[in-house]
Amino acid sequence: MKKLPDGWRFCSLKDVVEPLRKITYGIVQPGIFTPDGTLLVRGQDYSAGWASPDSMFRVSEKIETPYRRSRLKCGDIIITIVGAGTGTTAVVPPMFDGANITQTTARIAVASEKANRRYVFQYLNSRFARREVYHYIKGGAQPGLNIEDVERFKVILPSGSEQERIADVLEVWDSCILKLEQLILTIAERKRGLMQQLLTGKTRFKELKGERWRKVRLSDVFEQVMRRNSTGCHRVLTGSAEHGLIDQRDYYSRRVASDGVSSYYLVKRGEFAYNRSSSNGYPFGAIKRLDDYNEGVLSTLYLVFRIRDGAPVDSNFLDHTHEGGLFNAQLSRLCREGARSHGLLNITADEYFSMHMDLPSLAEQRRIEAVLSACDREIELLEKQLEALKEQKRGLMQKLLMGEIRVKIKNTKN
Repeated sequence: MKKLPDGWRFCSLKDVVEPLRKITYGIVQPGIFTPDGTLLVRGQDYSAGWASPDSMFRVSEKIETPYRRSRLKCGDIIITIVGAGTGTTAVVPPMFDGANITQTTARIAVASEKANRRYVFQYLNSRFARREVYHYIKGGAQPGLNIEDVERFKVILPSGSEQERIADVLEVWDSCILKLEQLILTIAERKRGLMQQLLTGKTRFKELKGERWRKVRLSDVFEQVMRRNSTGCHRVLTGSAEHGLIDQRDYYSRRVASDGVSSYYLVKRGEFAYNRSSSNGYPFGAIKRLDDYNEGVLSTLYLVFRIRDGAPVDSNFLDHTHEGGLFNAQLSRLCREGARSHGLLNITADEYFSMHMDLPSLAEQRRIEAVLSACDREIELLEKQLEALKEQKRGLMQKLLMGEIRVKIKNTKN
């Protein structure tokens, strides 16, 4: 690591916390939900932005009182110390003042006379802090950190005034990132609204209102594909709710299928798949189209199908129809009926193709697809801008926290 500027120093994270509020984890066994109890902050409540207090767990006074040492105050920093999200941080907002935490989260109460808490929070989100997490994290089924490990985290401390200015600069970037994230969410919500209107015929294009939609069975539109993997393809696919049919190694960071994939279905670009092993209540979003590869193989737990030759349907329109959840109610009913009839949650091919849909003309399908795809392109462009902005912030943070770029300190003298 490069030499720090004069006046800067290294310290341990435990050296910047309040003496009477040391770094600690919280409640081990929260018991049952208590409606009038103390709010209990879990990793899921802050890992993707703060949840509403109404959706959070509450713990009884009897269980919470022995853990008063881990109660939160507004402005405290919390960090996940167990599980896949280990290292995730958040700042406690005013609404959670007095709440408590679980054993999978640690509280860091920065003493204002020792360090700027906004600076420490930014530092804990830097590459330097990530290296500390990787250095101390314990492996196993549940990766995690000990409190003693968190206390030993190295922190680079500039002077107090420079800490404040660095935090100011980085928070400007955070504000821009947040606004872009909110814009993406707004456009995604707008797309969901358009899907519900356009894909159900509630909203029509003026010049196409005279054309009637017709009800068709899926067997009129699709045909099943039972092509076995005789070509020796070894790209094993899996269904991702967010990304569709993707390489299993990208989803799990490794290939989990056995080497014997010759019995798997061979799927080609543009073909669809439905995971028939989906449990009751989760058939939704399980229908995906292969877009990213020319071919891949899928477990026979999937139902694979393609558009019939000559069927008056647009593939992109059908992809949006699946995404919009228009088959959810029918799929859920089939799951329930299947469970009653033969004790399984699987849906047979005949059951699947017995479902129906309301189909507009090909011209209207393409108009609908064009509107929804325009939303997709806008979201994709903004997501690329967001990732570029985050990467720029990471680079700037690296230089600011090492003193390679110095911030101007305001002169407070009269």
